[in-house]
Amino acid sequence: RADLICYLEMYPVISDDDDEVYPEFVINNSLELFFYGDQFLDVLRNISTQKENPSMEDFIAGLNFYLENDNFIDL
Repeated sequence: RADLICYLEMYPVISDDDDEVYPEFVINNSLELFFYGDQFLDVLRNISTQKENPSMEDFIAGLNFYLENDNFIDL
């Protein structure tokens, strides 16, 4: 979607009660965590190794596939 806005933010901190405490920006804007940084980078790297000049659509397809399947897409 052309109107989709994504944010990068710090990892949540684990409290003494084992709760995930998100940064204020995330809480104030009712955002959700979809990827940890390492997962996000792994998906982007995977796409980049499969295609010499991947498009934005390739990256989005790879990220969506990973979210739904917990696995990397084959392009």
